Amino acid sequence: MKSDKLVVNASPIIDDKAAKKCAEVFNISITGTIAIIIKARKKGLASKVAPLLFALRSNGFRVSDNIITAALQIVGEDNRS
Repeated sequence: MKSDKLVVNASPIIDDKAAKKCAEVFNISITGTIAIIIKARKKGLASKVAPLLFALRSNGFRVSDNIITAALQIVGEDNRS
């Protein structure tokens, strides 16, 4: 029997609160921008996370100090990096 469902092995990158809730309703797995940066650092694709996070913030990406601190702790950096 042929299925009309499209199966894609990918997660959208979503940071918007309303979009996250919508994805949750449809049981769609998502990844946020900061998680992508952390994964890049862990895979050696980014040497430092702090400059990337601060660049995002200076360009209008809204992220709290607590989230930045947590992200930096995950990768073993501090706010002075």
